[in-house]
Amino acid sequence: MLSPRKQSLPKLLLKSLKKNLLDAKLVAVIGVGSELRGDDIVGVLVAEAIRKSKKRPTCLKAFIGCTAPENITGEVKKFLHRAKNEAAHIILVDAAQMDSKPGTIRLLEAKAIEGTSFSTHVLPLPILMAYFQAQINCGISVIGIQPRNTDFGKEPSKEVLLAVPAITKCILLAVPEKKTR
Repeated sequence: MLSPRKQSLPKLLLKSLKKNLLDAKLVAVIGVGSELRGDDIVGVLVAEAIRKSKKRPTCLKAFIGCTAPENITGEVKKFLHRAKNEAAHIILVDAAQMDSKPGTIRLLEAKAIEGTSFSTHVLPLPILMAYFQAQINCGISVIGIQPRNTDFGKEPSKEVLLAVPAITKCILLAVPEKKTR
């Protein structure tokens, strides 16, 4: 049985995401991480789960960024430009060293990103975020998941694997079906 604190965390994530996505007409989820480094794969797993979901609204699209999310910026821009002058939003999902229990999920504020360690990216997330905001003028949310182990060749931990469906469900529920022109 989950502790009361763990049960309320997805609700807090859901509430915060709903607030951040209130005016968004299109939402892109970018899963970041390395398939070769244990729990670092968590962002990619969330993006894959969203892609496979039959409950995914048409205004939501998931992208697999792996360790070089800058390589998919063109695809993300093309999708979000469909929003025209209406609001667009990006949700970055990644393992983040937050000095918490493994599997802890947090919606990270942009200013907190500077002091958070993201393990395996070629380009630091704050630079990627600044690029998207300049190119698309979109909102950005970052969901961080505390890894247990990001050593090369390790399998994802139970705690992080349990976080994947919780995050996926929160994102799917937070993004209402919206029509673009």
